[in-house]
Parts: sequence; structure tokens; C-alpha cells
Amino acid sequence: MTQAKLESLLGRSLTPNEVTNLTLYLDIATDSLEDMLCMSLTTETSTREFEAREGYSTLFTGAFTDVSEVTVDESVIDESQYKFRQWNKSNAEWFNSIVFNYPQSGTVKVTADWGFGDCMPNDLQLLLARSFDQISKSNTSQGSIQSKQVEDFRITYRNDVTQRDQFLMDNGLIIQKYSLCNIGNVQHGSVCGGWSIWLSLIHISEPTRPY
Repeated sequence: MTQAKLESLLGRSLTPNEVTNLTLYLDIATDSLEDMLCMSLTTETSTREFEAREGYSTLFTGAFTDVSEVTVDESVIDESQYKFRQWNKSNAEWFNSIVFNYPQSGTVKVTADWGFGDCMPNDLQLLLARSFDQISKSNTSQGSIQSKQVEDFRITYRNDVTQRDQFLMDNGLIIQKYSLCNIGNVQHGSVCGGWSIWLSLIHISEPTRPY
């Protein structure tokens, strides 16, 4: 994301410090956003590895635009045996899951064009810009200020809400739209032969989205 795009999304000019640390803050903001969404935002063509959810036919993978090969326990699955979905939509510019004709188990490797294609969705770009803004302000106390008083300079601090909590509340609708965190038994993908992108295994209640 460029400086001009960030300024447009945030509705303000970047500070000299933000300009100097643009790449660093964006990297941190991206990592933070990936953690919130339980998915990778990296655009690349690679093979990622997943563990199928026992008894389920849907494999949630994170965003991709095309798949060239799917293997289950090293056996290549014919293209006629699965289809792509963005939640319950079959026609979309990008997808976040593969729906097999029958339940899967074991290790699934997916070779795909990962990411959102030529352009990340506008609302997700806005979320990234806001994450950048939060990172920039993380060393200040502004996020915990509840009220101010000009005379005598009185400040009241909120002790019950962190900056991250406030960010999640303010951006809940966008986060919910893309998040894979509420999918039962999701194991995040890793790039075969490279550094792991996702390592955590989440065990929570089943989501209300159809799959």
C-alpha cells in the first residue's frame, strides 16, 4: 500500500515519523490484521498445507483466486471432485474455501494463487489502513483517554478497554466479513518447504455461516 493510498483511506496526511517508518508499520499492521482474521494476506503462488476437519467436506483456506492442484495424503484429487466458494457464493472474484464432494480427513495440500488478485477489497484496505494508524499510535496514551478538561488539564483514563479491544469493536463488521477465526477446528496453512505462515490450531464452537 502506498503513502498516497494510506492518506486517502485515513483522511489525513501521514506524519514525518509514519513516512519514515512506512514499510515497518505496514508490516506490523499486516501481521496484526492477519492475526485478527486468522488468514494470510500474502499474494503469492505456492503450495500450502492444511489438516482437513474430520467429517467435513469444506476446507477453509484463506483467500485465493485460482487452484492448480489439490492433494489429500499425497493423492491428487480430480478437479471434478471439488469446487470453490467464498462462504456460500460460487461466483466471486476470490474464494476462501474448497468444498469437496465428500468429507475429507488427513493432510490436504493446495497449490493456488493466494490473495485477492489484482486488488484487495476496499473495505479490507480500509481495515489495513486503520491497523496502520493503530500501530502508529500504539506508543501514546490517546487510545485510553475517555475525557479531557481544558482548564486544569484533567484527563480521565479508561482502564477496561485496550486499544486492541477498541479497534475490534470499531471495526467488527469488516472483521466478521473476512475472519476465519470462528470456523471450528481450523488449522492455518503453511508454505511447503518454507517458513510456516500459520501455526495455531483453534478449537471453538461451530460458526453460523453455511458450509
